[in-house]
Amino acid sequence: MNKKCIHLFYLFSIILFFTNCGNNKQTHPDKDSNRNHTSEPGFVLPQIPEDLTTPEERTMYLIDHYWDNFDFSDTTNLRFPEIIEPVIVNYLELLSLTDRNSYQNSLWATLDKSKEEDKTYRYFIDTCTKYLYDAASPIRNDEIYIELLTYLLHDPTIPEANRDRNLYRLKKASKNRKDSLATDFYYTIQNGKTFSLYSIESPYTLIFFYYPDCSVCKEHIQQLNTSPIITDQLTHHLLTILAFYPDKNTGLWEQYKGLIPASWINSYDKAGTVETEELYDIKASPTLYLLDRNKKVLLKDTHIERVEAYLFEHRPAFMQ
Repeated sequence: MNKKCIHLFYLFSIILFFTNCGNNKQTHPDKDSNRNHTSEPGFVLPQIPEDLTTPEERTMYLIDHYWDNFDFSDTTNLRFPEIIEPVIVNYLELLSLTDRNSYQNSLWATLDKSKEEDKTYRYFIDTCTKYLYDAASPIRNDEIYIELLTYLLHDPTIPEANRDRNLYRLKKASKNRKDSLATDFYYTIQNGKTFSLYSIESPYTLIFFYYPDCSVCKEHIQQLNTSPIITDQLTHHLLTILAFYPDKNTGLWEQYKGLIPASWINSYDKAGTVETEELYDIKASPTLYLLDRNKKVLLKDTHIERVEAYLFEHRPAFMQ
């Protein structure tokens, strides 16, 4: 299955899933009753016109009309986060399937609508931030989060303290963006020799930012080490994994150095500049970046499954 087929299949699957789930509950807001609803709210997705047949057309229609049946002025919805929060999460997942112009326009229009009621606006901001920014979120996305931060920085109602925080986060999120050249840094290996990131000659480089005593890191190391896709790429010298400890505590690094497979480059930051100069936005440990031969960022702060999918979709003909 080629890249286009996988993408189309995913689009069809996600649209079908959202449509089935979204229409299970009905909501009938009564504008004449001062919005005094006592029943549990629901969410109804728009009906996609039958003449829209391609996944791209149907996705764009769904995004453009996602909130048509939602009453942003009804704060009753906020009392049921178990219903409303997944609706927002699904929306953010749909945005990730589109280009920058599309998700920017849609997100900004949605935030404009949410301003009908201040409590709703704040809830949308908090929920979007939680899922786009938080290190534990499975759908964190710096590109869409940048659009959220940009919107908030143009909103004069946001408190000054929040504006300073948003500006700082925007600065960090804007570093090493997808399709940009990764910031170079120096790494030191066991024999004390130091090299630059850009000295690695490999079709793909996976930077594995980690802390030696991190239990989650151990799980990720095991998962990468047993992945058939990763193993094939390493065997055919198509991928280099740079395990990089962004600190100069050599004692801790030496203590846990046996955790890193021999086929990887195991290194640490002798000068301690990656963290002190905030060269990369390392929200959690581990943090993964996939780079191409020229050190262009292909995947930023990503998951192992996405790395595997990318490498599988772009594998050379002799591996197919």
